Amino acid sequence: MKLPVFILAACWASAAAAQQAAPRPSLFFNPAETAAIEGLLVAHEARVSAAQSDRGPVERPVPPDVHMGALIYMGPNDWVVWLNGARRTAQNRGGELEIAAVTPERAEIVWRGDTRGGPLRIRLRPYQTFVGTTGEILEGILTPAR
Repeated sequence: MKLPVFILAACWASAAAAQQAAPRPSLFFNPAETAAIEGLLVAHEARVSAAQSDRGPVERPVPPDVHMGALIYMGPNDWVVWLNGARRTAQNRGGELEIAAVTPERAEIVWRGDTRGGPLRIRLRPYQTFVGTTGEILEGILTPAR
């Protein structure tokens, strides 16, 4: 009785080892193609990790905190917005934080600091704060718990 159990255990161990060495099964590729693809993926991951270690970690710029104190809307080209305590009008909408559009309820602010990801568009209502580190929009002049 011990001999058949030993033979079964040996067969199971050799099958498990063969399965670990064999490439994962695929519906679209034969085993040789799957092994070649996995080899290319491993080589690519090694190149990417080597390139990142040469450059160091890539840090993305953090958008600034933006607080909209008030909004006075009298028309499409006649409005006043207070951003971070500074008065901005339709004639003075540029800068690091550009005011792209204003409606009676909200203003759309554009930050162009991260050129790789494109401009960041923030829509705020009066007395809201955008927290740059977390991307949250909070009511009032608040900072999130860190």
